[in-house]
Amino acid sequence: MIRKIFVLFLIIISSILTSTAELIVDDSVHSKISKEYNLDNLPDLPANLQNSTVETIFTPNEFDTEPTSKYPPADNSTQKAEQPSAVVTPPNTNPTTPIINSPITTNKTYKAIIIKKGKKYKVINKSALSDITLKGSTITFVSTSTDTGRYSNLPKNTVFKGVVIDSHSPKLTGNGGLLVIKVTQVNYNGGWYPINAKITLANQKKIFFNNIKGKRMYWKNLKSKTAFGKKTYDKMWAKTKKYFKPGIEILITPITFVTGTVVYAANIAISPILAIFTKGGKLTIPQGSAFEIKFLEDAVFYK
Repeated sequence: MIRKIFVLFLIIISSILTSTAELIVDDSVHSKISKEYNLDNLPDLPANLQNSTVETIFTPNEFDTEPTSKYPPADNSTQKAEQPSAVVTPPNTNPTTPIINSPITTNKTYKAIIIKKGKKYKVINKSALSDITLKGSTITFVSTSTDTGRYSNLPKNTVFKGVVIDSHSPKLTGNGGLLVIKVTQVNYNGGWYPINAKITLANQKKIFFNNIKGKRMYWKNLKSKTAFGKKTYDKMWAKTKKYFKPGIEILITPITFVTGTVVYAANIAISPILAIFTKGGKLTIPQGSAFEIKFLEDAVFYK
């Protein structure tokens, strides 16, 4: 029993001594800090930091080394040290909003409009076109009326740009001249916007597969190549009718009739071959002709 009381007594004494040592250490640290930084004569905080909350972040070994003073100890006999000025950076309250695919400046507010796929516009060409227009040439079109769509209104005289992607003069087999135009740009509100459109009407004629073609002449050439046979047949037939009367001349009628028929038949037989080696019609479109443009994809503009 006495032994337990003695052990308890030693524990109490150890606790008291430990607490006293901690108080002594804390007091020594406080004294050293007071001496180093002159806590009794610190400068006032700047006005913009008096009501601010300062967040302090300590490094892991910050208290393992002896602290150093950023400023020398203040001398009570002299005036207070000059306070460092605080630099405050104002927040960015007006960030720049990017505008995608728009040449418009950001000093105005613009509203986007959409031209839907399949939309058609009536336009006219600003220069004459033909099947000898070079590939890669730029073609200018101008709209002839104002589009009154809810979200896709384009004013009259809107300029469209196209490019010739293929062309050739009349070919053999009666194939006419060719001109293929792809519409690639439109000018709206002072800026050029990319579009994907094709020609569906050229010189008031329907266009299929975006191919503007000269007149195909094969069947017409086929008929023209039988002209010689028909002319020969008509001549022989006229003589046959003339000789077909009583007398010796009636004996000649079979010869004239057969001759005309054979020549005509032979001419018809070889006319398809002859027509292959003839060219089609030329393609010419005068300035100011009626065209129609059809959008193949949605397009977005700004106004």
